[in-house]
Amino acid sequence: MLNKIVFENVDKLCRTLVPQNKDRPFAGKVVILSGDWKQSLPVVRDSSSPGASVAASILSSHLYPLFQKFRLIQNMRVIPSEIQFKDWLYTIGTGTIGDVVNIPPNMIVNSRQELYEFVFDQGFTLASNELLKRLILAPTNRVVDSINSELIDMIDSPVHEYLSIDNPTIENPLACYAADYDVAQLNRLTPNGMPAHSIKLKVGSIIVLLQNLNTQKSLCNGTRLIVTNLQSNLIEAETINIGSDHGIRVGICRTRNSYVDTHPDGVSFERFQFPVRVAFCMTITKAQGQTCERLGIDFCDEPFAHGQLYTALSRARSSEFIRVFAPGKKPNNDRSIPIRNVVANGISFD
Repeated sequence: MLNKIVFENVDKLCRTLVPQNKDRPFAGKVVILSGDWKQSLPVVRDSSSPGASVAASILSSHLYPLFQKFRLIQNMRVIPSEIQFKDWLYTIGTGTIGDVVNIPPNMIVNSRQELYEFVFDQGFTLASNELLKRLILAPTNRVVDSINSELIDMIDSPVHEYLSIDNPTIENPLACYAADYDVAQLNRLTPNGMPAHSIKLKVGSIIVLLQNLNTQKSLCNGTRLIVTNLQSNLIEAETINIGSDHGIRVGICRTRNSYVDTHPDGVSFERFQFPVRVAFCMTITKAQGQTCERLGIDFCDEPFAHGQLYTALSRARSSEFIRVFAPGKKPNNDRSIPIRNVVANGISFD
């Protein structure tokens, strides 16, 4: 979910561009927003407080009361016959179930290997349309990177490593300490939304786009693809093609990715790199909008932000298609596993 500042800046821009309507919200333009308050809220830097995320959302903006609200009541992702699963998800998302959710024993696996075998039960040889419907989620990048590294090692093909070119972007280089902009130090940084300095891929890897490349062809931030060929300056990949066993083939080139750190001592730089990352596993926040036929969730790290548990579990169409790995959690007497459920105060779900 976008920060309220984005919407407020769009409002200001519209009023500036159409001065004759500057007293009207968005200069009188029709603006349609959609979202789900049960899913993840805006990420607030240096704060893990759910209240801070609510304050950063459009719910706290002066613009929000000006919108006419419509409520969609039918869950289009969940199989219609899965009424109990749908109702369970709703109680998780609204927090009415409480701050701890007991995951049923039929959804639990006891090792990460079991999780892999459930999600990728036929290995990595499926057609792209089928393989891209399988996904593992985790709350943190630490776990995501670990899982992606393990899974890419399982693919029997040569590995290709792509290194970025990093350059500092500063207005007054003489005012900065040289060590702050040492290239080796920049190489070690991977801010949110930026590709890594080193990307290791194999043919058959699942990747996700980190920026919009071609919206008309649905090559948008968050789109998952399967790598079909690797060249020194080009990644060829397939994305889902609805109604076909084979995906749409695309070519991905390196792009310029800019990062601006607004902190006084922050580092701003530009990275010339392929705008992708490995995506057998994704963070729960990044996976919003995904729909899976087989879903694994790794809770080595527990949910820590509003809506993470709901967002993760609601990516699948049925509880039958979900398995959860939660090491270190003591089972209840009925062998269910308790998982933390974070839901922020101050949100109306009606």
